[in-house]
Amino acid sequence: MKQYLLLVFGVCLVSGAIRVISPEGAMKKHIEMLCSLCLAAAVVIPLVSMISGMDGEGMLDGILGGYETQDYEKIYGDYVVSGNMENVEAVMAEELAEMLDVNVGDITVGIILERQDDTCKVTNTYVILRAGAVACDPDIIKDHVYERLGIECEIIYSINDEK
Repeated sequence: MKQYLLLVFGVCLVSGAIRVISPEGAMKKHIEMLCSLCLAAAVVIPLVSMISGMDGEGMLDGILGGYETQDYEKIYGDYVVSGNMENVEAVMAEELAEMLDVNVGDITVGIILERQDDTCKVTNTYVILRAGAVACDPDIIKDHVYERLGIECEIIYSINDEK
C-alpha cells in the first residue's frame, strides 16, 4: 500500500510540475489531458492487479481460457517441426528424382517423427514410387535416404498416380 501511495503521489508531483512549465495555448490542453490519463492509470493499477492476480488464479485466466505460454510454445514448435519436415521431404524427393532421372511427381518421401519434450526423432521413413519411378533401383534410394537421414527407409510401389 505504501508503494501505491508513493506512486500516486509521484505521478501527481510530476504531472503538476509539467503543467506549471508547459506553454500556454492549445498545447497546454493536450499536456493536461496526458497528465490526467497518467494519474488515472496510477490510480487504477491496484484494481487491475487485483482482478488479474487473485490467489494465483485470476479472473482474467478464467476469461482467457487458461492458455499458458507453454501451450503457445508447443503449438509453435509443432508448426515449425511440421514445416521443416515438409521441406525435408520435398528436398529429398527432388534429390532422388534428379539422381534417378525421373519426374519429381513420381517420387514421394515421407518422414515420421516422434516428439519427446523439446526434441524430435525420426522414427521411420518411406519412399513411394509411382509410374515413372517404379523401375528404379531400391538399393540406391535406401542408401541415399540412409546417408541423408541416418535411418532405414521403406520402399512402397504405387500402381495409381494419385499422390
